[in-house]
Amino acid sequence: MSDLTILIPTYNRQRLLEYSIEYWRDSSATIHIIDGSDQPCFETGPLTGTNNIFYHHMPNSIGVDPFINFTNRLHFGALLPKTKFVACLGEDDFYTLSGLIKSLKYSHRFVPEMSSVAAQLSRAIESLQEMRLSLSAQI
Repeated sequence: MSDLTILIPTYNRQRLLEYSIEYWRDSSATIHIIDGSDQPCFETGPLTGTNNIFYHHMPNSIGVDPFINFTNRLHFGALLPKTKFVACLGEDDFYTLSGLIKSLKYSHRFVPEMSSVAAQLSRAIESLQEMRLSLSAQI
C-alpha cells in the first residue's frame, strides 16, 4: 500500500469523475472523492470493484456561499487520510503515482515541519474561511 492519499473534490462533473476513477482504479494510493453535487453520482462508501476508492457525497447547502461549501468539503477531506502524504487533485488531473510521491517526498525533505499535509491543509482552509467571513462582515 502506498504512503499517499489523494483527495478529489468535485461538483457536477460525473463524466470526468468516471475517467478519474478508471485512471486510479488499480493504483496503490487511497482515493477519496468528495462530491458537492446536488444528486450523488454513486453510493457513499467504497466504490464497487475497487478497494482503494471511496466516495463521499456532501451536497451544497441551500443559501450557503459555494466557497464555504467547497472549503467545508476540503476540510472534511483533510481529516480522512491515514497516510504520510496527501495530494489534492481535480477530477481532470491525471498524474503518475510515482511522480506525486516523488514530489511530496522532495518537498518534505526541504520543509520537514510539513509532517502532516492534512493538518497543513486543514489550517489553511480554516484561515480561508475566517478571511471569507471577515470580508462578508465588512460588506
